[in-house]
Amino acid sequence: MKSNILSQRLSVALIGLAAAGVAMTGCSGGGSEAPANQSAQQATTADTIRLNQHGYAPAATKRATIVSESKSPLTWQIMSADEQQMISGVSQVFGADGASGEHLHQIDFSALQLPGHYRLDVAEHGSREVSVKTQLFDNLYVDSARFYYFHRMGEPVLADYLHDPKHAHDAIHPTDNALPCFDSWCGDGVTLNVKNTWYDAGDFGAYPVNAAISAWTLLNAYEFGARVFEDDELTIPESGNGTPDLLDEIRFGSTFMAGMLPPEGQLASHKIHNQEWSGFEGDIVKENAMERYAQPPSTAATYAVARNAAHLARVFLPYDESYAQQQWQVANDAWQRAESNPVVYYSSDTVDSNGGGDYDDNNVVDDRYAAAAELWISATVLADDSRESFASTVRQSPDFLTFDDDGAQQWQWVQGAGSLSLWLHREAVGLTVDEIATLEGRIETTATLAAARLQASGYPMLYNPTAAEPEQIWPWGSNSFVLNRMIVLAYAHQITGDIAKLENMHQGMDYLLGNNPLNLSFITGYGQQFEEDLHDRIGFPLLRDQGVAFPPGWVAGGPLTGWKGCDSATPETVAPAKRYGPAGTAPEAWCSKEVAINWNSPLVWVSAYLSVNPLN
Repeated sequence: MKSNILSQRLSVALIGLAAAGVAMTGCSGGGSEAPANQSAQQATTADTIRLNQHGYAPAATKRATIVSESKSPLTWQIMSADEQQMISGVSQVFGADGASGEHLHQIDFSALQLPGHYRLDVAEHGSREVSVKTQLFDNLYVDSARFYYFHRMGEPVLADYLHDPKHAHDAIHPTDNALPCFDSWCGDGVTLNVKNTWYDAGDFGAYPVNAAISAWTLLNAYEFGARVFEDDELTIPESGNGTPDLLDEIRFGSTFMAGMLPPEGQLASHKIHNQEWSGFEGDIVKENAMERYAQPPSTAATYAVARNAAHLARVFLPYDESYAQQQWQVANDAWQRAESNPVVYYSSDTVDSNGGGDYDDNNVVDDRYAAAAELWISATVLADDSRESFASTVRQSPDFLTFDDDGAQQWQWVQGAGSLSLWLHREAVGLTVDEIATLEGRIETTATLAAARLQASGYPMLYNPTAAEPEQIWPWGSNSFVLNRMIVLAYAHQITGDIAKLENMHQGMDYLLGNNPLNLSFITGYGQQFEEDLHDRIGFPLLRDQGVAFPPGWVAGGPLTGWKGCDSATPETVAPAKRYGPAGTAPEAWCSKEVAINWNSPLVWVSAYLSVNPLN
């Protein structure tokens, strides 16, 4: 069925291209799987030609964006490695683009379907290498998932499991198994065992609210069946144990969560981090000697522990029943603490150590809903008598079946995560026909909004606040909003079978992989001009000076606005989509060039799905 749909779509596309003046020459031959010839490699690569630098799937929509003040269409052609003209045509004048502040043209070369390496020539704008490939995202899934092994704390990161042995390092904070509480908030002499997790982002903190949404995204990919997840595919210490590697990695990263619950029934610690910020010298001995605490508690963190443990309980049941039951107990313990203790919000006014982010949140209605949803599902899977109680809590929540139109499953807004989990288990938990229809309608609304943003943008932007309102803020980690919207597109693709949803996902990757106002692939190791200057405190500036590159598959946070004076390197006076730290500024550009566990997790999800939905 999929191949028939693809054939119909391609026939329509070819007719449309011919009507638009695109000439197709020799499309049945002339491609090459070898790199472009030397003359093509030496051709001018104009900064004004932006495209997916990694490559396009054969049956995907293929567009390039040209920065040009011309009010008239531009002629273009695509040449093969042996200098045969494959197709040619004229550009569409898009005009002024608010996100980039540029005057743009768009070129559609979707008729080029034969895998190979080519050259796009644009009149008065030079040339750019372009590739058509099968199996575009298989490696990206593995690389993006291996991001997490590198970010482990508590155990050494060993050379045998890394892309480059020079990235190996000793354990970071191996003594977190007995961490004191800041100002003894959890009791005199009490310590928490919070050893073993991922360090969160550019610092060496660990935050339950962010760990929970990161783990949820990875677990959701597994439950959705974004691809077949296997053992021994990520090359991590647990490989070969009979459990899919992705689940092993999530289990390690979630280890600290149970330890965030103090022994006397208090709420969970909101975060763990140093008394002061870490430096960038990559000195792990110095880092491990820093004063470090479990920070004060919050209700949001406690619900985060509950939903994370509940999710782990049902997913691991077929692999390790004892561990699953242990996590189920943790989930119920955390839930009862959150329900029985007074609500405590975390804010910038909370007195704590200086060496980490606040992760402030003044609304826990969504946290309660998402936690209750995960507990309801897991109680059903585990045949626990509490399922009806959790079902009642979920259905009575004002967030029941709600969904943020942005598709933003972020740590601060988790109602969408709860709703997506409910859709996956809609039959098991007994959602009614009307409830399912409501939820699917809201998923479709988000997919439709993504398509509208794409249509309104000069670049292939599924997420473009400027297209909605010129003064709307681009959020911190805007690239993760792109990726999270793509997850919702995958749900919509599964629900409707509409191949346009899948095509839009591919165009979202076009943006991340170079067809953007920065002419930059935001993903390390992918593309011709990929980011290699990210904000991570493990000592990468020093390694880069020694010629050691970042591992592939890490995504940068992306442009942001509305954070005046956020850092000293991210520009504030350029167009919104260009507010991103320039090369060489990573230590200072934490607002735009930082990496984070909750930004790479949707990249894992999306690349997994696209690896088995390739539009070949």
